[in-house]
Amino acid sequence: MTKSQTAVVQLDENISTVISTKPPRKKSKTYKPGFTAEQRQKSLDKRKQNAVALKQTAVETFRKCDGHIGKTCKSLGINRASFKSWIAENPEFAQAIADVREELVDNAERSLHRQSDMLDFQATKFILEKLGKDRGFGPEEVNPTTQIQIAWLEQPK
Repeated sequence: MTKSQTAVVQLDENISTVISTKPPRKKSKTYKPGFTAEQRQKSLDKRKQNAVALKQTAVETFRKCDGHIGKTCKSLGINRASFKSWIAENPEFAQAIADVREELVDNAERSLHRQSDMLDFQATKFILEKLGKDRGFGPEEVNPTTQIQIAWLEQPK
């Protein structure tokens, strides 16, 4: 053996190879070489805080984008799958998103009551039919009073 811990092994008269006898390096059990457990915990805590802040930003962006998931994801630079997994995995985030959707239905319902002109009636009707089903809006479960109101609003002026 030489100082570099290698050996030349004669396999055949014409073939020889160099074999390293150096022991393999042990893998470090730490997160990153030189990081203490306290530093790793601080790093983990910071990543959790960043995730919470991003989700709070996502709720506000969702509100500004009028409940449109695609626009929200695009402006945050995330994909839909991430957004939907946040909803599935985080009950607080899911509740915040549900609250934003309820606000949207509230605004549409308020708009229906205030409207005297027909400029954006179709948009209001669409929102109420899609998101306000549990409040009695929709093509299947429209109560007679609502049908009369809609018929009155749809009359040409």
